[in-house]
Amino acid sequence: MGIEDYLKERGLNAAITISELNHIVEKVYAKTSLSKEESIQIVKLFFDEIRAGMINKEIIKVSKLGSFFISCPSVTNNKERVFAKFKPNKSFIKRMNDE
Repeated sequence: MGIEDYLKERGLNAAITISELNHIVEKVYAKTSLSKEESIQIVKLFFDEIRAGMINKEIIKVSKLGSFFISCPSVTNNKERVFAKFKPNKSFIKRMNDE
């Protein structure tokens, strides 16, 4: 099963909805001079780019955050199934544990 088949089967081919990301939008809005609408657009674009890269079998590395990728035979030699993965950066884990 390929990535596209997996996404189609699971119904994950729809765009990310902002209701799923409200907490992140609120943080971006509070910590920047962006408007609420600009904050929504930035967060949506960020996750849409990660999703697009993962669909294209890319490993997306975000400095000081971690890596996003699809675990599947063609990317990680995972023979069992296809699923999205996030591998946090060590500095990100430390920051989360310190808060």
